Amino acid sequence: VKQILDEIMEKLPEEFNMVEIMAKVEERTPYVIVAFQECERMNSLTGEIKRSLRELDLGLKGELTITSDMEDLENALFLDQVPPIWAQRAYPSLLGLTAWFVDLLLRLRELETWSTDFA
Repeated sequence: VKQILDEIMEKLPEEFNMVEIMAKVEERTPYVIVAFQECERMNSLTGEIKRSLRELDLGLKGELTITSDMEDLENALFLDQVPPIWAQRAYPSLLGLTAWFVDLLLRLRELETWSTDFA
């Protein structure tokens, strides 16, 4: 579980800087608004992933008391399932955790491309 946790934390990119992205925009077209909304949704998802993994890491080190949410996260990581707390903030998917995370990284890369096209 620790190896999976570390791998996800290492590969997860930084959140989108919404202020910087908005500053690049000259005109708020429907394309731009959709891109903003998707970036905000991804920030919410990646923020929750990072928060929950940091918390679980501290719990595994013995620095925090393990909660039921942390146990659920640990079990999901072990069973290669998308943790329910992440699935609530994510897009619908039937993929296992490994394939889902690869897909998430591709979606983040695509949004990064979108957001740099505003300039």
